[in-house]
Amino acid sequence: MGAVTTWYALECTLDCFKYFMPISSDGWSLGRFAGMDYPDETAAHLADIIRSSSPSGNDFYIWACSGTDDVAYDRIWTQVQAMAQITDVFDVNHLTFHEQEGARHVFGSLTEYFYNALPYLFPN
Repeated sequence: MGAVTTWYALECTLDCFKYFMPISSDGWSLGRFAGMDYPDETAAHLADIIRSSSPSGNDFYIWACSGTDDVAYDRIWTQVQAMAQITDVFDVNHLTFHEQEGARHVFGSLTEYFYNALPYLFPN
């Protein structure tokens, strides 16, 4: 449930953290699988939280990812697509989605996600 926790962290700790890396699942703040079942509402909910945050709320980056054969791929992909429609909050400087062809919900995929994400999260 790491991705679910990561989406909660975005909501609750935006003043403490800058980078968020949800892997292979959606946000559940509006209910179980809400990011997949209610993607527009979930995206709007997250955007409202970010808009109402302190000025540092504009200084965040979400590196979302999943494998195309992951059991939770549709959950995160559906939510991220809805988020990307809210361009005043989730533009390409604040949200990107990365997928690994054929990857499943296994540890080996996780290590590749981290390997590929680190240069984005820590460019210097």
